[in-house]
Amino acid sequence: MELFRLGVVVGLYIATILACALRVPRSHCSLFELKRRAEHNARYQHAYTRALRARPVDAVLTAIRGLVVVAAVATTLHLYGWVQGTVITCVAAVLLPGFCKQTVVTWLARWLYRLSEPLLVMVANWAPQWWLWLAGPGEPQLKINSTEELVHLVRRAARLRPITQQQVAASVQFAAEPVGTIMTPMATVHTVAASDTLGPVRLDELHKTGHSSFPVVGKDGQIVGILSITQLLDLTDKSSRRASRVMDRRVYYVHQDQPCCQALAVLATGHARLLVVLGSDGQAVGIVALSDLVDALGQPTTLPGSAPAPEDKTAVASYQA
Repeated sequence: MELFRLGVVVGLYIATILACALRVPRSHCSLFELKRRAEHNARYQHAYTRALRARPVDAVLTAIRGLVVVAAVATTLHLYGWVQGTVITCVAAVLLPGFCKQTVVTWLARWLYRLSEPLLVMVANWAPQWWLWLAGPGEPQLKINSTEELVHLVRRAARLRPITQQQVAASVQFAAEPVGTIMTPMATVHTVAASDTLGPVRLDELHKTGHSSFPVVGKDGQIVGILSITQLLDLTDKSSRRASRVMDRRVYYVHQDQPCCQALAVLATGHARLLVVLGSDGQAVGIVALSDLVDALGQPTTLPGSAPAPEDKTAVASYQA
């Protein structure tokens, strides 16, 4: 009889240790990040599906742990009485956390979870809303894995005003936004030939565009300088000079994969207004102006009470065929 009682109690506490060691596998990524990755890569689909059901399944495990613990304590008190049963229960409660961390126990718990996962999911699907209520609020997110995830968290921050959310999100996106996404392609850029004479007619054409900077190209089609409105203001209708004599010969370059924040730093350092964007082959594929970067940074042009933004925000004229 004594061996039977001992075997029952030991068996129940072994079951309690395994039940407490059972854990739903967790990803280091948030649900939003897993969804974003699953949309671009099918191999993350399983991880996203498991993360969706993690909270209700964890609630099922919590209920199972509670039932096993109650059964173990009640059986111990019934078989050994209140005094001895209470002592045994207290000793088991002290030793339980240490046993749960043992390598053998964690390995058995992982194996048992993989074996029982379909059944746990089936139980969780019976009343998912009830299980979610039992699970309580989700764990706070402590790690951010992408810029998109950070922007998502900013936009969900209830304590931030909508205007602040917009500004912070735009600033975060600006830091990682590639220059190639906001540049003006070379095919649509109106360039000025280095050999062009800036006479009255040509000056009038340039002034009517309303733009501030124009790339200057040489005979081989390469950009050899930048002609800005400040140089044009020094000219009068009576003067005639070639663009090669008036242009700024300093040409700054940026790769299309570089972030906008680096492009802005180049403009600020060189006191320039225009950058030539290079492709993977080293050839010019577009240009980016200071106003393009300002727009990407998220100036409050869409905030309440602000003046409407002009339709054309680029700093160069579009090519007219």
